[in-house]
Amino acid sequence: MRLASAIGLRVAPVEPRRVADKTFLLVTRYDREQVKDSRYRRLHQEDFCQALSIAPEKKYAKEEGPTFKTSFKLVRDACPRPAPEVLKLLDAALCNLTIGNADAHGKNYSLLYKKSGAELAPLYDLMCTAAYPHVATNLAMKFGEARTLEEVRAKTWPKFAEEAGLGGAFVRRRAGELADMIAGKARPVASGIADQGFNGKELQRLADLVVGRAERVAASVKEPAA
Repeated sequence: MRLASAIGLRVAPVEPRRVADKTFLLVTRYDREQVKDSRYRRLHQEDFCQALSIAPEKKYAKEEGPTFKTSFKLVRDACPRPAPEVLKLLDAALCNLTIGNADAHGKNYSLLYKKSGAELAPLYDLMCTAAYPHVATNLAMKFGEARTLEEVRAKTWPKFAEEAGLGGAFVRRRAGELADMIAGKARPVASGIADQGFNGKELQRLADLVVGRAERVAASVKEPAA
């Protein structure tokens, strides 16, 4: 989540903390706003499963949950100013692919409802599932026909762009830009968290893994189309 924030994505504020020998993650709620007398009001939000009337037990695309095609359509239909929200969702999808988050399912994207209307909620629950051998590597939502990063090729991008309702050249260019930013920021972000007293060796291992994935994404967008 710190890495996503560092490359300019809108993310719920998060801090690693420690009390005695226990470490934990402190996440600031984004679905609250302060009103008078230091009181807070809850903002309505719906995750994509709720917004699409899909049971939470079917949150993965392979279980008839949201796909990128239905997710991008939802944002276009629900948001009064869809263009910037569609681009936010594109960045979120590309970021999750690159950092190794195979668990970005329909309940990990949400719409936040404000007086001005619906917008894509700040990102939350971002993690590198690829770092854990026992976690499934198949993506919660396929990129075109690709179920894993290893299956992503030049031919993947036109299909994914079609599902997103965006131009293929634009999507490839944005994927390359984000991959380069992620590769450049991963190790500094990891070092910054280590400087706060957390496991530097493990953080650098995660950063190295993410950099390797970013380099793979960058290479795939440069491949000539078949």
